[in-house]
Amino acid sequence: MQTPNIEKLKSLLANDDNMVAKFLDIFKNETPRQLSKLSDAIYDKKWDNVSTIAHGIKSQAKYLDLLELADKASEIELCAENKEDLDHMDMFYAQLEEMLREVIGKI
Repeated sequence: MQTPNIEKLKSLLANDDNMVAKFLDIFKNETPRQLSKLSDAIYDKKWDNVSTIAHGIKSQAKYLDLLELADKASEIELCAENKEDLDHMDMFYAQLEEMLREVIGKI
């Protein structure tokens, strides 16, 4: 089970508690929207969109030191970019969604 590293985020944001709170609020509220867009893009087989959305999730996860989550998003991003393992995309998405919901519950 992953836990967001708030101290890392604080150090990246110059210990600005207001910015940390904003980032966490955006992450908590926007990530479910990104997941929905990712699901739609996978369903529609719009692999460029899948790659772009997964890249955004990966980047946000890294700010919180959520490396397993970032790795799963990266896996989706690369599969979409290279158009490989597309038959596993639904499984990868389900794993990412579960990880994100778990993390969001901790914020």
